Amino acid sequence: MLANSSTTQCFGARHIILYSILCPPLCDGGNITSAEGYLVGLWRHECERVFVDKLTNNDDKNWTDDLIQSIIKQTFGSDIHKQVEERVYWVGWCRLNQ
Repeated sequence: MLANSSTTQCFGARHIILYSILCPPLCDGGNITSAEGYLVGLWRHECERVFVDKLTNNDDKNWTDDLIQSIIKQTFGSDIHKQVEERVYWVGWCRLNQ
């Protein structure tokens, strides 16, 4: 914890995930048209941040991305898969209205 906590906020994973669900992305990427698509897109994004970002070579990253895509298609169907096939960037700093 920083010494001057009155000017610094600490956010945990729960806060970031809750913010991501309540404030869907307004940035480039994705063809999401349903609430289920947003949730699966967020799940994909979190998998990429937790697992793929730590991999060191592109072969492993591509293999993991293919695995995530196949899990989405098998579990949620082709409609949701089409919505989240293109990568969506879940960031708040590129929102135009803030």
